[in-house]
Amino acid sequence: MPQHITVVDYDPAWPRQFQAEAARIRAVLGDNCTAIYHIGSTAVPGLAAKPILDILPVVEDLEAVDRAARAFEAMGYEYLGEFGIPGRRYLRKGGDERTHQLHIFARTDRANITRHLAVRDYLRAHREAREEYARLKRALARQFPYDIDGYCLGKEAFVQALEQAALEESINFKEGSAMRRADREVTDRNQLEEILKACHAVHIGAQDGEGMFVVPMNYGFHLEGDRLTLYVHSAQEGRKVAAFRAGGTVAFEMDGGHALRTADTACGHSYTYQSIMGSGAIQELTGREEKRAALGRIMEHMTGRGGWDMPDASLDRTAVFAIQADQWTGKRNQAG
Repeated sequence: MPQHITVVDYDPAWPRQFQAEAARIRAVLGDNCTAIYHIGSTAVPGLAAKPILDILPVVEDLEAVDRAARAFEAMGYEYLGEFGIPGRRYLRKGGDERTHQLHIFARTDRANITRHLAVRDYLRAHREAREEYARLKRALARQFPYDIDGYCLGKEAFVQALEQAALEESINFKEGSAMRRADREVTDRNQLEEILKACHAVHIGAQDGEGMFVVPMNYGFHLEGDRLTLYVHSAQEGRKVAAFRAGGTVAFEMDGGHALRTADTACGHSYTYQSIMGSGAIQELTGREEKRAALGRIMEHMTGRGGWDMPDASLDRTAVFAIQADQWTGKRNQAG
């Protein structure tokens, strides 16, 4: 029997379902997995979608994924290899009433990873595009309820234009983020770590179906080479938690060392400061031990000492998130 195509209203349970499945996927992939993203229409709050979770795990080694095929099959997935896209591993489950699709790429395949994330983030940010896409999908689902080829062909031109607009916006954002005053940029690892230690709060910019917002949070961090991971925690409910659980990219900024530098003229006044800003993927940590380790880093950064007791009951009522920075930079203005 052919796949049944239905398009339904956005379901707020989809982010939680993604998190649960991502934990199972991470258990199979182990340390080979560097990130797992919720992509596709179910990752866009407010967007009508086929009730199928599209998930993009990022790995170091695709051959290691192939060796895990039987473990995925035990979870109910069909392991279909590249399935038409070189460098991808495609898996699906649910049969004719499909529920999940995995699109696994190597960490070095930035083109495919960026393409998927750019489209998702564009739809999250642009209501008109989101609504137009929903109308098109509903019409095609009525026209082709058991014809997936007809459904996909009917939206092909729209999706291609959407992807182009999303990639252009993503590229323009990255080009616009280059530091104007290169003389103030901090690149030395030790100095960057000094700034991370000296700042007290991180401001995280995220977006959901209501729009963009910024929230200040206490944080901890782990710096290995130039690979920065930030850790934050929260209660289990609230707008920011719902947005973080939806996955995707957030922006972050922290600053400190503020002091006014006076002068004889208004234009001569300035400020000393040091800051770090960047963006990266945010994911919830669900295992007790990984939550305990992350909260330990937060407490160490806040108090200057480690060894804090983390009872299981406290871990269970706390939401903990990790931000893996994919681009970040430091800046200082201290000259007199």
